[in-house]
Amino acid sequence: MEDFGDIMNIAIIRRWDVSTVDGVNRFIFTLADGLRRLGHRVLVLSHHIKEDPSNLPNLFGVDVEVRTIGNACRGYVKCMWDWFIRGSRILNKFEPDMIIVNGVVPLRLKTFKVAVNHGNAVFELRRSLLKRYIAKWLYSLYDYVMCVSSKVASEMEELGLTCDEVIPIPLILENYIPKPYSEREPIVLHVGTSPRKRPDVSVNAVKLLRERGYDVKLVIVSYYEKKHDWIIVKRKCSDQELRELYSKALALIHPSSWEGLPYVVLEAQASGTPVIVGPGVPDGALVLGKSGFKIASFNPRDYAEKLRILLEDSSLWKSMSSEARRYAERFDHIKIARRYIELYQVK
Repeated sequence: MEDFGDIMNIAIIRRWDVSTVDGVNRFIFTLADGLRRLGHRVLVLSHHIKEDPSNLPNLFGVDVEVRTIGNACRGYVKCMWDWFIRGSRILNKFEPDMIIVNGVVPLRLKTFKVAVNHGNAVFELRRSLLKRYIAKWLYSLYDYVMCVSSKVASEMEELGLTCDEVIPIPLILENYIPKPYSEREPIVLHVGTSPRKRPDVSVNAVKLLRERGYDVKLVIVSYYEKKHDWIIVKRKCSDQELRELYSKALALIHPSSWEGLPYVVLEAQASGTPVIVGPGVPDGALVLGKSGFKIASFNPRDYAEKLRILLEDSSLWKSMSSEARRYAERFDHIKIARRYIELYQVK
């Protein structure tokens, strides 16, 4: 445990369900681990949990105190009321010095509060003027509003919502062990199959390579209907298994149409794996041309060409692998946790 001044009580909130395996919840548990290593007491508070709470350490690799305020949400207004009354009551008993909120909620406490904007609500806020007014009012109740990337900050600004600072998402770097080129396998990794992740682009890119004679396979993590014998589908993949895949793959392909700041791209680089990303990924998620490539289209041929370059040029791969790991070190979760503590210290 590291010493960083006075011990604080810090609550980290997820507005809805903290057991969903997504980037926001990964952020919550990773930040919680960083804050605890700095010596602080941390409570994760969620509205509800759909999964078995005892399984949370297996999902995120971090064992931290988790509490809930109610059952599954039944309407936006009811949930906000739950936070205002029941959430505030639980927090009062915890006596937090700082509250870090993911998915802004109304609270009756005058405690120092930080709202973290991951960009998830961008599309919903664009469609609803009323929700924009509500969000702007709720954010005004907080001492700081953070965005996880400059891209998210810019998009929030377009909606009339201002971020005070950009603090990126944290990584537990010790969990990711880069392997040398000689220990890699001829596989390309794609994680996530929601429509915006564009798995079709990855499939067609690898198909083009195979048609050109390259013996490479595509590993898809998530639910996907397998149509070729060279596609390996991992429908359920633990954190440990995913980290092993990162360290085995020659490249990660992530042709997403939108991301705030994707964990999968940072985790791959922490594993020394070059990345090939789509136009929806922020520039700040990689070192352009050095730790990976960013493609300005969804044309599979463009992705196939970058994959071909990495497959044929081992010297370039090794250079990109080293740069990828160096860049990922900027996101060390202890460093990120310190930045949140510094907000409190200068308040």
